[in-house]
Amino acid sequence: MNILDIFENLFLKPKPVRIEVKPIVLPLKPKPIEPELNSKDIAKIKLLYPRIQSNATKFLIDVKKAGYNGGIFMSYRTFAEQDALYAQGRTKPGQIVTNARGGWSLHNYGLAIDFVFHDKNDNWTWDSNLWKQVGQIGINNGWESGYYWTSFPDKPHFQITFKPKNFTDIQWLEKLRTTYLKNNKIQDVWSFLDTLK
Repeated sequence: MNILDIFENLFLKPKPVRIEVKPIVLPLKPKPIEPELNSKDIAKIKLLYPRIQSNATKFLIDVKKAGYNGGIFMSYRTFAEQDALYAQGRTKPGQIVTNARGGWSLHNYGLAIDFVFHDKNDNWTWDSNLWKQVGQIGINNGWESGYYWTSFPDKPHFQITFKPKNFTDIQWLEKLRTTYLKNNKIQDVWSFLDTLK
């Protein structure tokens, strides 16, 4: 073999080269685990006006992500249940926990929830120094927090009112109440709320 043959074999007639390509496998970032809601909380969320159910769900998930243990103590409340609660501390034993009679609470229209903490034994407890933090989580999820009310603070209470700017609180509750009392159906109130933006 002469120099020309060597040159030709090396540079002019390249031989196929087999290259094995192995895929690079990158470790997958684990998807964060969303806290699960218990069946009691889910049932209480389903009693709310449908447009705010996602707010309630997100609120509870965010509370759990923050490491707080609790749940929805109350969502929708009938007029009769509201009257019984109003009687507490007035004509029935216990401490006063509401200033609203039946028909005068946003609970009666599926527009409010009461969040309460659980103790280490999973019992309800109102004894906590975390109300402000939970109140802020509620605000971040579109709720008005009763923690910040000045005339009658209601730490566990959260509400979404849909109240137009030209209504006072009393006028708005009267509008919801009269809408409900036409047929005694909460669906009438929800249909009315659906017409609002």
